[in-house]
Amino acid sequence: MVTAGLLVKSLLLAEQINPGFDTKRNLLTIEVAQSSDGAQSLSQFYAPLMDKLRGLPGVKQASYSRVVPFSGSGGGATRKVSLPGVELPSGQDWLDIHYNAVGPDYFRIIGTRILRGRDFSPADGAGGPRTTLINSTMARRFWPVQNPIGHHLKVENVDCQIIGIVEDGKNEWIHEQTTPYMYFPFAQMPISEATILVEVTGDPRTLADAVRHEIRALDKNVLFLSVTTLHQLMK
Repeated sequence: MVTAGLLVKSLLLAEQINPGFDTKRNLLTIEVAQSSDGAQSLSQFYAPLMDKLRGLPGVKQASYSRVVPFSGSGGGATRKVSLPGVELPSGQDWLDIHYNAVGPDYFRIIGTRILRGRDFSPADGAGGPRTTLINSTMARRFWPVQNPIGHHLKVENVDCQIIGIVEDGKNEWIHEQTTPYMYFPFAQMPISEATILVEVTGDPRTLADAVRHEIRALDKNVLFLSVTTLHQLMK
């Protein structure tokens, strides 16, 4: 009975924690990898795919990202980041900071609020100036009395400007400690593996086959690594 009581208490506390995204969204998530001999480049693949997916009956919106929360790799990889003008601990010149690379409308589809500044735009493409959004924890930790928007960082020695601040979110599990986190436009940091997010009006699983068909139509060599829903990832 004591164990059961502690479990119930833990569940109740978890429900009160803000994960930084909308857990009630009917999201289908499909993790894909393009093979080395794939016919389409990354830039040629995702933009037309989004147009196709948004045209499917029952689809409200679609986007993509390097990783999604609670997927087992939601924390993402890290990048070496130096912060000009910011004093780092122990005389360090740079920090390893977790990041995600996201497509257009990612924050809108996942339900993450942009607290200050702006979202990525078409101007933040492969040929544009490097930009990033940071989470609230990173803003408070390194710019406690300043507005970090407009400041420049060095990401792997590449100049990058902060254009916005998003709310803190959980990436691996609901009780994790929030740490600094960065987001980059997918077009400026593309990789062959990504997760496609599709919000639907009903059960996301009913559209899985149709989404897979549209993906295959653009690249018959694409590999499907996982097909699940946001609700399943949260369990």
